[in-house]
Parts: sequence; C-alpha cells; structure tokens
Amino acid sequence: MEELNDFNEEKESNFDLKAEIFKYLAYWHWILLGFLVGGLLAYLYNRYTIPKYYTQSTIQIMKDGENNVMSALPSGAGLPFSLCKMTDWKII
Repeated sequence: MEELNDFNEEKESNFDLKAEIFKYLAYWHWILLGFLVGGLLAYLYNRYTIPKYYTQSTIQIMKDGENNVMSALPSGAGLPFSLCKMTDWKII
C-alpha cells in the first residue's frame, strides 16, 4: 500500500528555471559564436559538396489531334478501343 502512496505524494523540487537560464546567459557570446560557426560550416559544406544523385527525364509532346490517352502508352494502344471513343457512346 505504501508503493501506491509514493506516486500520489508530490515531492518538492529545488529546481529554479530562472537561475538556470541566467547561468547560461552569462556565456551568451560563446553560444552566439557557436551558432555562427556551425551555420557557416553547414553552409560551406552544402555549397562545395558534389551532389551524389542525378536524375534525368524526357517529355513527349503530343499533337492536338492525338489527345487520346491510350496513344500515349508505350505499347501504342493496349486496348482494342480508345478512351475518346468511349465518351461518344450513348445509352438508349
């Protein structure tokens, strides 16, 4: 039963956040210098590193008369009919 009571009791903390902040703010110039040097090194590394990956692509521009989706496929037209003709069908 004592184990359950240990979780319910609030323990007093001696941690002072304001004192910790002011303790580190005394060294603000070193912190700022560290950020500037780190930022400069990151910039120089990204600026002068050779890219490892290269991609290339091509685009095929179709004529206006060939706005058919199936004609853009590499196999020509995989189905015996095109999608353009399907839009002209009517249900009677």
